[in-house]
Amino acid sequence: FKKSNNIAFSDQSLLDVNQLQTLNLHAVSSTSLKPVKQAYCQMMNGYFAEMYHLGHQNLQFVGQVKLPHAQDENLSKSFVDADQFYDFILNRYTSYRQAQEIMGFGCNLKAALH
Repeated sequence: FKKSNNIAFSDQSLLDVNQLQTLNLHAVSSTSLKPVKQAYCQMMNGYFAEMYHLGHQNLQFVGQVKLPHAQDENLSKSFVDADQFYDFILNRYTSYRQAQEIMGFGCNLKAALH
């Protein structure tokens, strides 16, 4: 996405998917066109929705998963329902909230998780 829409990003480095606390460094610029912002939201919400559904459907295994930079998290609790996962993503595991604030466009992750 960053390659095909490189003008929308001020940071051209690759996103380290093992360090989602830096997601705000890879945010779409606030001056980008609305279709680019919508595509970014669709891509990111799809990623997190898939992550949630895989974890939620496999709760018996989630406790054994070790996510980088989330060692102190009770993942079984975070994946038990969409509201818990939403809180985990927006407030503890990623900087997705800040990425949305930077681009000045809300992505409605809560709706994507349901």
